[in-house]
Amino acid sequence: MSTYDRNKSTRQNRLRQITAGVQKHFANGPLQLGGRTFASSADFIALLTNDIAVSDAADKAHADFREKIDAQKASRAALAPLLKYLRQQVVGLHSDSPSAAGTLADFGFLPRAVKPQTVASKAAAAAKREATRKARHVMGKVQRKAITGAAPPAPAPEPPGPAPDATAPTSTDATAAPPPARSTTTTTTST
Repeated sequence: MSTYDRNKSTRQNRLRQITAGVQKHFANGPLQLGGRTFASSADFIALLTNDIAVSDAADKAHADFREKIDAQKASRAALAPLLKYLRQQVVGLHSDSPSAAGTLADFGFLPRAVKPQTVASKAAAAAKREATRKARHVMGKVQRKAITGAAPPAPAPEPPGPAPDATAPTSTDATAAPPPARSTTTTTTST
C-alpha cells in the first residue's frame, strides 16, 4: 500500500476504498490476513475506520495547533511595541532616581549594561579617530580658516623666436592657410 499512498489524503481514500471492497466481497465469514484471523469482516473494517478516524483527529489537532501558533505570533507582534514604549516610559520617568535599577527590576526589565572603557581602549580610539580624519582630510572650522588659496603664478611670456625665412617653404602644401594671428588684448575678471 505504500506505493499508492503519497500523502495522508490519498491513504485515507485508499482505506475507504478498501473498506468498501471488504464489505462487498468479504461480507460473510471469518477473514485471515497475515496470520491473524478476524471473526468477521466487521472487525477488520473497524480497524480501517479507526485508522481513518485517528488520522482525521491528528489533522484536526495539527490544524488547531497551527491556528494557535498563528494567534500567539499575532499577539506577540501586537504587544511588542507596547512593551517597548512601556520600557521607554519607565526609564524616562525613573532614570534620575537613585533606585532606577530597582524600579526597572520591578517591571522585569534589566538596566542597560554599560561596559567601562579602559585607558588603553580610549587611547586606541583617539588614535584611530585621528588616522581617519587624516586619511579623509577632515578639518575643523579653525583649520579650514587657516587655509588660504594663493593665485597661481602667471605663465611666462614666450620669447620671440628667430624670424622665419620668407624664401624657405614652410610646408609641403603651397595652398596652406597661414596660422591665425595672436590677439594682444587681455581681459581681466574680478572674483
